[in-house]
Amino acid sequence: MPFKRHFKNISQADAEAASSSPALVLKQEFVGTKNKNQETGKGHHLITSRKMGSVKFLIIFLLIGLMYEMGKLHQIERLELTVEIPSLEKNDAEPHRYEGLIASNKEDHLHANETKLRGSSSSHPSITSNDLKQERQQSGDALLSPGPLQNDESEHLISRQNVMSVLKKMHSGNLINRGYLVHLLTKSKELLHSIDSVYDVAYPNNDDPSSDPKVVGDIHGQFTTMLHIFQVNGFPSRNHVYIFNGDYVDKGHTSVQVLIALLLFKLHCPECIHFTRGNHEARMFLKGRVRKQTIRQYDEEVYNLMVEVINEIPVAIILGHKVLFIHAGIDSPDLTIDKMKAIPKGVDSEDHDLMSNLVWADPKDEDGLTESSAGLEFGPDISKAFLERNNLDRIVRGHTSVHDGFADQHDGRVITIWSAPTEGRGSYANIDSSLVLHVEHFDAFPKFSEIEDWSVL
Repeated sequence: MPFKRHFKNISQADAEAASSSPALVLKQEFVGTKNKNQETGKGHHLITSRKMGSVKFLIIFLLIGLMYEMGKLHQIERLELTVEIPSLEKNDAEPHRYEGLIASNKEDHLHANETKLRGSSSSHPSITSNDLKQERQQSGDALLSPGPLQNDESEHLISRQNVMSVLKKMHSGNLINRGYLVHLLTKSKELLHSIDSVYDVAYPNNDDPSSDPKVVGDIHGQFTTMLHIFQVNGFPSRNHVYIFNGDYVDKGHTSVQVLIALLLFKLHCPECIHFTRGNHEARMFLKGRVRKQTIRQYDEEVYNLMVEVINEIPVAIILGHKVLFIHAGIDSPDLTIDKMKAIPKGVDSEDHDLMSNLVWADPKDEDGLTESSAGLEFGPDISKAFLERNNLDRIVRGHTSVHDGFADQHDGRVITIWSAPTEGRGSYANIDSSLVLHVEHFDAFPKFSEIEDWSVL
């Protein structure tokens, strides 16, 4: 790797005497003054690092000493050693896959710039939110502006046209206005707080099979996977109702975008989309990747507000009085829906034992209830007793990365849907009027076709 030695304020004649062929060189700067009778000049010359004989070294040493004594160099101000390294900017000619989002976009550039600002040494100071705000302001892109909302933006926040416009902008790699996001989070917190921890959803009164409700499992920050599912089945509306079953964030690189999309549709049409809380919607996971992504794109205040919104997400949903949608499972045959409804809103799952059990439990093939390193495991006898006690038919869950994104356990009483594959296939399911699930599979990181006119969706 090349090093350079630069001489400043050395006359052309003196510099020629020191010149040689380039090789491995040091970068050294000499800053001084010339004699009054001499014209100041600049030259950049390279001194070879090849082995020189003792005579050459002696001549050069004497020459520099003579120049100093004659006043041609008043002082040697500093010796600077630098290493030329390749640029840390990513090559936009080659797209980088971010678990479902092609990252040759503005967020990718922000991430590259963050890397440059942080440096490779742990002694370098951490990048601050002010650094990123300044960077976004300098970009000239109004979408990156951290300023407050204009009145017309606030009034039309939840219109269909506005929702689709935001999705388009995020899919293009742009960040939405910070004030817009704060307004969205504030309104979402109010709405979600008004919903019980467990609530009933009536089956849509629609005879069109293509309009059957869809259940989606874990998404884990795969924004493009979410858009693919919407594109294939219809974006959320009264004719296309969705139930998302927890774990929207973490692991993937677009957790913020996934959460924004869910909240926008919920504000636009509360009966069109429903979602439960997963174990990754908890402080122990949010403080890692999700916090880093949010602060990189916005700031700590936005992250804290986002956590408050997440803590208001319900624990479970009951469709048609018969199917329980819950992220992980149950912790007792004696558990009742009333006990679940009594779970307080606005708390982290780590701070509430029952909620923690419900977002961590796993089904097992053997009867009984046992503890594992990850949480409780419930057998077929436990799920059967729970369903009978609460007059339910089945449990639909996510939480577990199962083969092909689908698993049928406990004689059909426990169904697992996984929608965030990093290899193999994932799945989602259509739910017909008899509350039977029809599973659809898709490959990991599905492609999302470009849409020319988002306003018609």
